[in-house]
Amino acid sequence: MPAEPRQHRPGLLPTAALAAAAAVFIAASPRAEPPSAADFRPSRHGFGFPNSFSGVPMPAALRALTGGTLDSGRFGLCGGMSFCAADDYLAGRPSPPGATPPRAGTPLYERIYARQVDSLGPGMGMVRTFLSWMRAPDDGPAGVRVATVAAIAPALERMGRGEFAVIGMVLVRAGRGVIWNNHQVLAWAVERPARGEIALRIYDPNHPRNDRVTLHLTLTVSGMWPTPGPTPAPAVAAVSRLVVEPLQGSPGTTRRQPVRGLFEMPYRPGG
Repeated sequence: MPAEPRQHRPGLLPTAALAAAAAVFIAASPRAEPPSAADFRPSRHGFGFPNSFSGVPMPAALRALTGGTLDSGRFGLCGGMSFCAADDYLAGRPSPPGATPPRAGTPLYERIYARQVDSLGPGMGMVRTFLSWMRAPDDGPAGVRVATVAAIAPALERMGRGEFAVIGMVLVRAGRGVIWNNHQVLAWAVERPARGEIALRIYDPNHPRNDRVTLHLTLTVSGMWPTPGPTPAPAVAAVSRLVVEPLQGSPGTTRRQPVRGLFEMPYRPGG
């Protein structure tokens, strides 16, 4: 006798059919796009307190071992603040309230501190980058102005896609300053006001709630590259400066600070 046809319970699909239907549904479901960094504003999404912390700039475990015997002072965690501001914005979390920097041992301080360590890259490799750029000259093929053009290119491409870029700012020379005299900021948009001009809109932890802080780069020619052929190639360099305009409705004057060089830091969104 021929076998009777296999019966299925009404209203139920075989497991394979269910899996196939689920795969089609998942593939067709739109995925939420991350918010564009271009919509970030320091006045709404940055921290309300300045980059000025007190205590001992050491990990929590080492702070505990000192028993409070080390002298406390003021120090900055600009990389951690830049990373955390980007993290919160991308995760849809509101900026923590308050205009006073958190104390060591509080959850917010420890999160900023941890992200400061992250900002220096695996094995603290970005420390070596800062030190190398501090030792380099300003001009010439081996100078930081020429190096800035190549080092900032990935950040410009990233911001063109609506992503954040954390920028390392080399402010001092070796022998005239120390590594913590340099700075880190969060770039959230790029503008090109004129040919050969680039303006990075930034959140600068030193200037809380200020949407009017920019890094300006003027592309110029700094000497000539030696080439195998008879004609040397021009070395394009970037003359950089930080421009801080007063908050809307506040008295004050626009401040400008020369910047020796710029490069991108290794930001990845975190918790």
